[in-house]
Parts: sequence; C-alpha cells; structure tokens
Amino acid sequence: MPATQEGFIEAEKDVRLYFRTAGEGEGVLIPLVSWTAEFDVLAKGRRLIFYDPRNRGQSTAVELEQISFQNDIRDLEAIRKHFAVEKMSLIGWSYFGGVVARYAMEFPQHIERFVMVCGPPIER
Repeated sequence: MPATQEGFIEAEKDVRLYFRTAGEGEGVLIPLVSWTAEFDVLAKGRRLIFYDPRNRGQSTAVELEQISFQNDIRDLEAIRKHFAVEKMSLIGWSYFGGVVARYAMEFPQHIERFVMVCGPPIER
C-alpha cells in the first residue's frame, strides 16, 4: 500500500477541501472520481491527490450559491497550488469530466494529460 497523507486545505474563506494523497514520484495524477482505495494502484511511481469537492464528502458544506462549475475549477486550481504542482494529469468522471476538460482549456500550462470519462460536451 502506498504511503498516504490526508488533511484539509482552504480553497477560499470558509471553504475547506478534504484531501488524501497516495504514492510518491515526479508525476502527479488527480482523479476527480468517486475515489476508493482501488485507485491506489495508480500511485506506483507517481503521486495521487484525491479530494472531496466542496459540499461533498468531508469537505465544507456550502450554500447553494457557492456551488458552480467555475468554483469546481477554482478548487482544482487551489489543490494544484497547495501541493505546488507544476504539471499534472487529470481523470474526470461524468460531471467532473467536464470540469477537467475546462480546467485544461483554462490552464493548459499545468496539464500533462487528461482523461474525460462519460463527460458532458465542452464548448470553447
């Protein structure tokens, strides 16, 4: 089992995101999926960073007006900054497929590659 770390980061005032990391290595993979320990196998030779998006899991419950596609993109960027990641790979499932695709459009300089699984169509 890869080494893990967990805790919280402050994405914005009064919004804390729960995270869990696994593995070590130069490559960084952030899967935006309903994560389970089964994904830890991807940590061989890289660092995985899982997190609960706002209003989900152990992250801060927020008011309805604080939930948005753009806030999910900002939260992903807050995770990247917190861990001082220059380049990363992303996996997004369903709605989060759209989030990772849009993030890649807005921050291409930080993307190694991304996988979008069953995501919505994204327009420029």
